[in-house]
Amino acid sequence: MIVTIAQQMLSLVVEGILLREYLANSGTGLIWKIAHYGLPAAGIVILSMLRQPNRLRWRRVRAWQDFTVLVAEVQMGSLIREWDPNYALLSKATQTIQRFLDISQNDDLDSLASTDAPEAMSSSDDWFSLLNPDPWNLEMGFWSNLGEHSLFSNMDPALQAFQ
Repeated sequence: MIVTIAQQMLSLVVEGILLREYLANSGTGLIWKIAHYGLPAAGIVILSMLRQPNRLRWRRVRAWQDFTVLVAEVQMGSLIREWDPNYALLSKATQTIQRFLDISQNDDLDSLASTDAPEAMSSSDDWFSLLNPDPWNLEMGFWSNLGEHSLFSNMDPALQAFQ
């Protein structure tokens, strides 16, 4: 349930990115919406895909699309500039998301998941306990820790060269 909601939130944030001209008078800035809604949703989706890659295979295509748009918009500089307040957070998050996309695109996610500890890939949703109790308080540490996840460290050395 939480993963489905997170996927929908992420899709709405990406839709907001694509239609940002129409959000000019929405009360809060687009970057604020991304930081407070999009990044927590992206974190939940990535954690669920890392923990249970086979169970959520049907959601990958939409997640890849959303992640790709988010990463491209941040990397191109069309959303945020280096001097903006949330740049460090969005930059670190998009680096981690890009690493996840690199692994997922090469179907390394399934092979890496099978080499991880079996208890980490249980069908229960105990991965949710890894999240901060306040899901809107995802900061730099979350993205740094996610980027250092064992599944990322086992990735193909050719992909690591791009990091």
